[in-house]
Amino acid sequence: MSLISPSFSANKLLPLSFWLFLFSLPLGARKIFWNFTAGFDEYEAVFLYASDFFLVVFLILFALSRGLNGLGRKIGGRAAAVALFSFILFSAFSVIGSGYSLLALTALVRLTLAVTAALAIAALLREGVVKFEGIALALAALAIAQSFIGFGQFLVQGGLGLKFLGEPEIGPLVGGAAKILAGGGKLLRAYGTFPHPNVFAAFLLLGLFGLYYLWMKIFTSPKAGLVPPKAGLAERGGIGKRLALAAGMFAVLLGLALSFSRAAWAVGGVLSLAMIVYWLLDAKTRTRAARLFVLLAAIVIALAISLNFAVSPRAKIASSEPAVVYRLAYNELGAEIIKNNPFGVGIGNQVVYSVKNELYQKLGMTKRWQWQPIHNIYILMAAEIGIPGLAAFLIFVGKILIDARRGVRAEPELAGFAAMAVALLTLGLFDHFLWTLQPGRLMLWLAIGLAMAVNRPQIDKDFLK
Repeated sequence: MSLISPSFSANKLLPLSFWLFLFSLPLGARKIFWNFTAGFDEYEAVFLYASDFFLVVFLILFALSRGLNGLGRKIGGRAAAVALFSFILFSAFSVIGSGYSLLALTALVRLTLAVTAALAIAALLREGVVKFEGIALALAALAIAQSFIGFGQFLVQGGLGLKFLGEPEIGPLVGGAAKILAGGGKLLRAYGTFPHPNVFAAFLLLGLFGLYYLWMKIFTSPKAGLVPPKAGLAERGGIGKRLALAAGMFAVLLGLALSFSRAAWAVGGVLSLAMIVYWLLDAKTRTRAARLFVLLAAIVIALAISLNFAVSPRAKIASSEPAVVYRLAYNELGAEIIKNNPFGVGIGNQVVYSVKNELYQKLGMTKRWQWQPIHNIYILMAAEIGIPGLAAFLIFVGKILIDARRGVRAEPELAGFAAMAVALLTLGLFDHFLWTLQPGRLMLWLAIGLAMAVNRPQIDKDFLK
């Protein structure tokens, strides 16, 4: 008979399982199990990802050590709880009327696991089992590593042989690989180990905002008595630590530049400026914010000058370019689906429904590579799980972000974590990966979980002491 109870063992292993899950998030390695249509299509197949294993282990250990009550108390009030429950319920109902019920059921299971992970992460942060500083460090380290991979891909204009980590087959001459036109030729965009440069860029934003948090936790004027007697390394402003953070920001911003994701550039720039202005208005954070602004301005100027040959053409947006034309066409398609199916066509079924009903063909998209999801997660949600499902989601995230303001007022540095959720939710206006692809879905619900925890943070002042 074991002297250690299952709940005790699970409680001990729970933090480790969380960190393993977090570090598995960028892994795009996957195995295909089933195709629902002839030939291969990203949105008509069932995969098993490397991150699935770590996610399931994390949730099992959380359930063994906390039970469902450990989740229910962390949702953030009755209104948010009802909205989240309704969101999942409408998603489940959409399976019933879907054309490909097994595909819909798979999508529902993945969504439910991601939502449960968000609740578990919020619970662990509020309990102090994991720390905001630790998550910021992990996201920063992962983003820096991904930036190095992206930089290498841009240099060699191809893959680095990291297929085992999920790196896709890429190159300037590879069909389907994302490229830009610069200097009269085509340049491959950086991917990291993600399925698309836009997903890569979204992850880098999480790491960048994590670096902001770490920078703002450093008291840059210890002689003024701003460092508490028992302050840990996260609050000590040693020159070496500040240089390391500055180098990390340069690396991540370089990776972000090489992703050539204009939406990420715009969202990252606006939110960075908004956070700096917010911190400048607070006397306690003004000095750190001013130094951060100078640092970021210097990095951005240096990158803009050195990469001007590629950044300048990419920064120009024309209404006639394919990226704009197709997005508008997909939105038009989505509006048509919602008009005829106000309760949705089934979660995960938008693409197959559109192909089956020749909606792509009616818009002149006759090639298979053009049959992609609606590039707006809100229109896509309404098309798949119905208008009521979208409304429930918007109410839930709206309540979470409103509540997060209290935590940010109490701890201004936490604005970086609230900004992660805002950034991804904004990017959702221009792309679909936060709803359709495993890394994007996990990123979104990780960010939502962090925003939930910001409301009542448990900050360990002795972290890394």
